[in-house]
Amino acid sequence: MKNKCLKISFTVILSILLLSSFSPILAETPAGDPALNEGAVGSPLTLTSSVPQDGATNVQPFTEISVSFNQNVVNTAVRATNEKAVSLWSKGKQVDADIVLSDDLIDPEDWGTIRINPKNNLKSNQEYIIKVDKILTSTTGEHLQAPVEIHFTTVKSASSITGTSIAVVAAIVIIAAIIIGILYKRRKR
Repeated sequence: MKNKCLKISFTVILSILLLSSFSPILAETPAGDPALNEGAVGSPLTLTSSVPQDGATNVQPFTEISVSFNQNVVNTAVRATNEKAVSLWSKGKQVDADIVLSDDLIDPEDWGTIRINPKNNLKSNQEYIIKVDKILTSTTGEHLQAPVEIHFTTVKSASSITGTSIAVVAAIVIIAAIIIGILYKRRKR
């Protein structure tokens, strides 16, 4: 009888512990969860950030470029439209780039981010514009109220190093060669 009571108590305690460990899974998603766009219906779709930021200078040519929004813009329901809504420009011409929208089911933290991957490195000392057309659509059906442009300029290239810098580097190389030559001759003696 004592063993049976102990088994029942143990089973009840184990069941309570087991159920309490699942409580986060069973809990409801909080209202306004941005990944699901709850609470976003009726609010305008807006740009929240960009890399690089608008007006940035001295941007490295290999910088990862992205634009982020306050609503889900990567879901398969809006993917085809949104891939066409984002582009990269320089000197009045569109730059050949892949527009990458993560799968919001696989990468739920990227639900609002679109990446722009130029097929070639950006050119040095050149202005670029990320353009986002107002056809960009969220999963709630919201559109940008106006097109967005983000301007940035890449860093100057190594070829723009001044003549003084080249002279200093050349002098250091010559001095190093002389010192190595002197040390080599002393060793031979």
